Amino acid sequence: MAGILADMHLADAGLQARNLSPDSLRRSSAGYDDFIFEKHKTTLKEFEASYDYYLTIPMEMDSVYIQVVDLLNTKDAKSRGISVEPISVKDSVNK
Repeated sequence: MAGILADMHLADAGLQARNLSPDSLRRSSAGYDDFIFEKHKTTLKEFEASYDYYLTIPMEMDSVYIQVVDLLNTKDAKSRGISVEPISVKDSVNK
């Protein structure tokens, strides 16, 4: 779950940086989401079920977002040439 959310946030940030019209943004976002689900070997339906589960348990969602922030920080560090080790992530979508 954390990996999917991290990739979605990266895709959203990239799209927002391109200053697209709302219509173009919506179309491009759908393409990125499809790619992300394929990359993580899941479906929109599985993602939504997992996301809905975490919404019912805010403390668990907080834990997922701690992992998301760690993944994003790790990707940022790697892009800057800094070697780091991410925390161990147990993914609820891909078991």
